[in-house]
Amino acid sequence: YNCSPLNHEQKMLGSAPPRVMTKQPLVVFIHLDLGIGGAESLVLNLAKATLSDPNNNSATNEETSSGKVSIYTTHCSPTHCYDEVKPPNGPLYPFVNICGSWIP
Repeated sequence: YNCSPLNHEQKMLGSAPPRVMTKQPLVVFIHLDLGIGGAESLVLNLAKATLSDPNNNSATNEETSSGKVSIYTTHCSPTHCYDEVKPPNGPLYPFVNICGSWIP
C-alpha cells in the first residue's frame, strides 16, 4: 500500500489520502500444529480466501490471486491433516513451511 502520513490539515478534517494498492499483500499465518481441528480449519479457510480471486473465486492461481500466503508451522503430518495441505496435491501444500520443533 502507498501509505503516506497524514498532514496536519488532513488530520483536522478527518480525511485521509487515497490508498493505492501497488502490489499483492503477503499474509503470513503461524500455527503450531496443522492437524485436524477448528483452529486449523480457520487458518486454512483464511488462507484460501486470501488466495482467491474476487472475480472468479478460483484459489491458488498466483497470477490471478488477490494476495500471497505463507503458512508456518512446527508440525504437519500427511496422515493427520486437512486435504488442502496434504502433499503433494493439496492446493495449499506449496504455501506450508515446516520449521523446527518450536516457534519462538
